[in-house]
Amino acid sequence: MIGPGRALERVRRACHKLSVEEVTLEAAPGCVLARSVRSPFPLPRFDNSAMDGFAVRSRDTARASDAAPVRLSIRPTVFAGDHAGRLERGDACRIMTGAPLPAGADGVIPVERARVEKKHLVVTAPVERGRHVRRRGEEVRSGAVVARAGTVVHPGVVSTLASVGCGAVPVYAAPKVAVIATGNETVIPGNELGEGEIYDSNTPMLTALLRQAGIEPSRVRRVRDHRGALRRSVQAALAQSDVLVTTGGVSMGERDHLRPVLDELGVREIFWRVSQKPGKPLYFGERGGKLVFGLPGNPASALVCFYVYVYPALRWLAGHPDAPLPEAVARVNGRPPADAKRFQFLRGRAAEDGSVDVLAGQGSHMVTALGQCDRLVVLPPGTAPRRGRLNTLILPHAMEDDR
Repeated sequence: MIGPGRALERVRRACHKLSVEEVTLEAAPGCVLARSVRSPFPLPRFDNSAMDGFAVRSRDTARASDAAPVRLSIRPTVFAGDHAGRLERGDACRIMTGAPLPAGADGVIPVERARVEKKHLVVTAPVERGRHVRRRGEEVRSGAVVARAGTVVHPGVVSTLASVGCGAVPVYAAPKVAVIATGNETVIPGNELGEGEIYDSNTPMLTALLRQAGIEPSRVRRVRDHRGALRRSVQAALAQSDVLVTTGGVSMGERDHLRPVLDELGVREIFWRVSQKPGKPLYFGERGGKLVFGLPGNPASALVCFYVYVYPALRWLAGHPDAPLPEAVARVNGRPPADAKRFQFLRGRAAEDGSVDVLAGQGSHMVTALGQCDRLVVLPPGTAPRRGRLNTLILPHAMEDDR
């Protein structure tokens, strides 16, 4: 049995970035760029006005003053998207923000500072060359990198890529993930329960966890505790996915068939059992670059193991540089009993003062705390929080709520 730190490191070493694919810009948010993107032209592409106003030749205004104003003839307005033409000596033209600056013009007088008399612009002070002008290439030179490989695409990156004409971008593919839930006792929610049966909460939970991570499960199956049926389902899942996530059947009971089945199918066991609570019977293996996570069947164990191990693996496979859950040290309220040998991942909720309340119902079979928690409090072996400060893992939905 190994500790959580060593287990996560073994998961990281088994992960590899998946293939590169071209996706549309609309589908790119959340993906990781596989190659750097360069601009095929300078930004801005041409000199343009930073203001609504009047474009002028600065040299024509060099001697302007209140005592000796310069009168310039006003030419037709240049709008954004227009062909600007040329501004001749003694002329000015109305210009809108973003419109190309006419050849010869090199300054703009804002409309609120302009004095117009009939068809003339009256200038009473020199206009500085380059005033209120966005120069061609002042932000980006042609051929410069605008988004580097390894960048996680977010809306700001989308704007940058769109500005240089990218309709599609190279990203690391998202992993295909299959889910198998085992157990004779589980029933699909909405159906009637028989004697000794319970509703299957793990399959909907894992599906929701994957979707929260931006992944639509490629295959979801419920399998009874039958070795042959499990073997067929696992074999099909491995053929169709990059990652297989199972729940249940991973311990040492008479009907826990998962490990023997995986061994028969050539999956190499990397570790089984982690010194943690909940989630001790966690299994992790690999076959031909495909990863297998055998999560315990208790709901709290399955959720904790997903967040601590599966979630980082999915992100590493998709090229994310920072994969595990973000951490924060917080004052912890509550005094759950310490475990002398195992790490504990306690379900907690952030309080308004920034501390974290340890929730009631910490049993691995208990589900109500799962609906309330937004933190996992990491309690090392032999430690009991006495309103002390402990490391906490921030769950993804808490980060979304903060936004």
